[in-house]
Amino acid sequence: MSNEGSLDKASRILGKLPRRLIFVITLIVLIWPLFYPWKLPVSISPDVQTMFTDMTALEGTGEAILLLHFAPPVFWGEMQHLTYAVIQHVFMMEDVKLVVGALTAMSQPLINSAIETSLENTPLTKEYGVDYCTLPFFPGPPSVVPSAFGLLAENFRGAYTIDDRGNPIDTLSVLDGINSLDDFSAIIWIEPAKWQPLIAQILYPRHPTLRYYYIAIAEGFNYIAPYLGTVYRAGLIGVRPAAEYQTLYLEPQFYSGAVAQMDAISGYHIFAIVLLIFGNLTVVIEKLRKSGAT
Repeated sequence: MSNEGSLDKASRILGKLPRRLIFVITLIVLIWPLFYPWKLPVSISPDVQTMFTDMTALEGTGEAILLLHFAPPVFWGEMQHLTYAVIQHVFMMEDVKLVVGALTAMSQPLINSAIETSLENTPLTKEYGVDYCTLPFFPGPPSVVPSAFGLLAENFRGAYTIDDRGNPIDTLSVLDGINSLDDFSAIIWIEPAKWQPLIAQILYPRHPTLRYYYIAIAEGFNYIAPYLGTVYRAGLIGVRPAAEYQTLYLEPQFYSGAVAQMDAISGYHIFAIVLLIFGNLTVVIEKLRKSGAT
């Protein structure tokens, strides 16, 4: 067969790929990694690396981290991966305490679920009241959050008498020596978007030596940006940073939904690039055929 005939045949084959086949392959690429993650490599952004390095440096120190949580259920689809990544990392380290405060009633079951899931996927044994504890939410609508921040800033210990399980605060050894916010090594503020500046407006002016970190959805970047590098040291925004964060500390058997979702997104992008290459290759072959190039 002549070169011209080969080009003609190749052009016809590439130009007549069934659309249904493309759709089927797309579905496979999107669904397969959700059940069997491919663990495709992802580059680590500076913010993720900074937060991971800072958290890892606390291992073995006995220091406590305060995680303040306000994520309404409507945002939980994205926020759960970020929350889970950080909590599991803390639970995978020796001698690091975690104190969790859900600021509203709608946040309480979500953060409790993240804690339970993290404990199930952590090789270490963590004891409630010794290694971690959950504090009760502040009663009232979401608008109570700013006033709750003010109370925490003024008198953290006085803000609580019992924990989320009804135990007196003084019976929890995880809180021994913690009387104010300054006794924590770091504060992680988990909130989708609008109220991210509360740290800068309320807590930071009264406790400027603390290290503050954020967890938000992608939209939240617009609210956080003015405070990056000053108030907030680092943080995670969106599903990709959750996957990046987990690839830094997880063994293969512990990879979570964030990694699986990034595999699906990356796999789809790779497939799209392959289609673009084939599409352009068809055009090139057709031009070569018509020009009579050999």
